[in-house]
Amino acid sequence: LIEDQANAEFAKVYFDGAAANLDVIIDDVEVNKIPLTCQELVLNPSFEESTAFWSFIDRGYSKVGLYSPGAGGASDFALRSYGRGSSEWRGIRQQLDNRCFVVGAEYTISAKFRLLNPSTGEGEVCDTNVQYNNGERTQCPSVVVYGWQCQGGDVYWRFWNQIPEFDWSKDSFNDFKNSFVVTDQLASCETVHVYVHQVNRN
Repeated sequence: LIEDQANAEFAKVYFDGAAANLDVIIDDVEVNKIPLTCQELVLNPSFEESTAFWSFIDRGYSKVGLYSPGAGGASDFALRSYGRGSSEWRGIRQQLDNRCFVVGAEYTISAKFRLLNPSTGEGEVCDTNVQYNNGERTQCPSVVVYGWQCQGGDVYWRFWNQIPEFDWSKDSFNDFKNSFVVTDQLASCETVHVYVHQVNRN
């Protein structure tokens, strides 16, 4: 919670987004405090809890769902970002616990990525030598740490894969790794998300 939220006299929980011509039935609603887990900032990293804690970017214009098989095989799941329409900005994100961002702390980002053709389901390639968002849209996936309401302005850090001599395989999951050190500015942010977006939407 940020200060304004912590000092609020009451809070409301909203459920919306369903089609207006449908009745919505809700059961077993709980609001639980999430424990401080700074050793693993990302919650539900292996999607054992379905898509919990993950959401799409740009509501109504992209979708997030489970994909199988995941990197661990037939019984494993991964997260799929799809239906992103005409904007490469759309993708997936998760809000991180900003209490964990202490000045000088170092975090390692690791993930596994695949690119699929949405029409055929076949794997696609990307250029590991391109570490910027180029006009040909050939870059491989990157990871963004995005902080809002920070001292000195928002933080938008993009991280590219730093695994040496890395080659992209279109037929399997590809390892990703990078790291960063928390600065004064990032530590001051009231909200911090991790984003995966600006990938070729085709």
